[in-house]
Amino acid sequence: MGRSYESLVRARGGGGGGGGGGGGPGAPPGAADPGYVARYDPLALDDVRFDRAGAGRLTYAREGYAVSILAFRQAGPAKEGLNTAWAQAFPWLDHGPGQSLTLSKVRALKARALGVWWARGWELSTVALAVVALERLVWKRLVTKANRRLAAAACLLLAFKHNEATSEDDRRGGPRVADVVEALCAAFGAPRRALLAAEFPVFAHLGFALHAPDEHVAPHMERLLAAKGVSLAEYMAMPAAGE
Repeated sequence: MGRSYESLVRARGGGGGGGGGGGGPGAPPGAADPGYVARYDPLALDDVRFDRAGAGRLTYAREGYAVSILAFRQAGPAKEGLNTAWAQAFPWLDHGPGQSLTLSKVRALKARALGVWWARGWELSTVALAVVALERLVWKRLVTKANRRLAAAACLLLAFKHNEATSEDDRRGGPRVADVVEALCAAFGAPRRALLAAEFPVFAHLGFALHAPDEHVAPHMERLLAAKGVSLAEYMAMPAAGE
């Protein structure tokens, strides 16, 4: 597997999307950074309002009911309008011609991550935690069109190590780190050597803090489940991988 910083990533006492925790001196590795906790908004970067930009919505309100009519838009122009609205809202995220990230690319990364985990029956809260980490990197202007897939894969690997049990004796059929690395390399087109080399720098850029409060993880979990048409109750009733 090569060098791994797993022992640094996991917070004492475990937990993935739980609350609180300090990231100051003496805090356990992986604990939440209070600065990020105060600033991060899980609904800001991928706000649904961007989907309505230029939609040409007509609303007719009548007694007892209201009707909305959306003009038909082809996929290309709709995607362009979405990305334009996003770029106008966050101009400081512009990395220049050919390098800038777009909202459609951010969403594609989330969809790819969801596909990897869902197909294997792995713990979905790990993906939600990874989305928090990826969006934190985006806000720091560290994710570009060129490195987005590697950044997403590294965030997923770190989230897996932080969020799930790692003792091989305690796996009970769950995925091994080697399984996750192999799946990420295949899904995101990231060479194994590059992924392992990116793990620690990404962890450092996240302030050695992966632990996220429930209110940061839950909205992403809800969106991931909604994309699969599954409620939280239905998901919780599903058998875990290996059972």
